[in-house]
Amino acid sequence: SKEYARQILSSEEMLSFLIRDIFDMVSLNGRNLQLNERRFHLSELLNDIRNMMTTMAEENGLFFEVTTSNDVPDVWVGDDDRLKQILINLIGNGIKYTKEGGVSLYVTVDDNMSLQMTVYDTGIGIRKEDMPYLFEKYHRFDKKKNEHIQGTGLGLSIVSSLVNRMNGNIEVKSRYGEGSQFIVTLPFKVGGRITIKRGSFLDTKAGLSYFCNSIADYRT
Repeated sequence: SKEYARQILSSEEMLSFLIRDIFDMVSLNGRNLQLNERRFHLSELLNDIRNMMTTMAEENGLFFEVTTSNDVPDVWVGDDDRLKQILINLIGNGIKYTKEGGVSLYVTVDDNMSLQMTVYDTGIGIRKEDMPYLFEKYHRFDKKKNEHIQGTGLGLSIVSSLVNRMNGNIEVKSRYGEGSQFIVTLPFKVGGRITIKRGSFLDTKAGLSYFCNSIADYRT
């Protein structure tokens, strides 16, 4: 069925991002991680996130929702793949540590027109004594209480490293037993309106495709 196929595709995508986390940690330790900045549609990225993470949430009996404020531009310039990686890690982490309720993603812009994303969850929250070690590799909260939770222990460390690499900021708010908020602010540039240029083509079935720096780098 279509639903079964969607679940398989989502699982494959999650696995690919898990593998990327491991390779990226090696690159980040060597400071060799390269960013690929390009113009992208935020709405397309959020739709991918919604499709992928809804499946994961539903499998755990939780809800997942995405909300965007009306003043958020749709076209930005930045590394959309790394942005997706950040959001998948934060949302996936929220789902893992939430037993009832769910996880929400709220997207807006701050006073400087930087892209700001907040991931809320109704999970177990974070103890004050764990806060200083939140972004350390392999750190696990409440080891005895959460020993059943699987993961590489790299997720939050990867998020922090990627945010710093992109000159952004991450803030955490949490009340133990009630849930957490992870607020990521990235100084991406607003991309303006994408128009048809020479070398672009219009396919009535696939939609508008346009080329960036080379024919190998295109978006639909």
